[in-house]
Amino acid sequence: MTDNNITFKNVIDKFDDAYAYLSKYPVIHSLLKIVFKFILIIILVSFAHWALVVTYIKYCFSTEFIGAIKNILTLGSPFCQFLNYAQFELSKHYITIWASAAVAAIAWTIAKLK
Repeated sequence: MTDNNITFKNVIDKFDDAYAYLSKYPVIHSLLKIVFKFILIIILVSFAHWALVVTYIKYCFSTEFIGAIKNILTLGSPFCQFLNYAQFELSKHYITIWASAAVAAIAWTIAKLK
């Protein structure tokens, strides 16, 4: 009978096996490293943007009628302005990251085809 329990050590061992196997193929290995870094960056930027928006909604925005009155007080708040500006800039950088990734992928593909 085999032990099918998933443990942290088993996952690390499988990862090490996959890493050793992929190390034999440097092009695929480097491509996967780049893709994983890109995915990590996208996830981190997306999470940061989400956290800023949620914080802005919680402390600076209200959909109730009293929110219109409260908005007069919070609209000029440095804290609310920072949250709004930061989430706006993150969304702009998110677009730039995707555009840069597309250009890099095209350049990398062309370089490998030569």
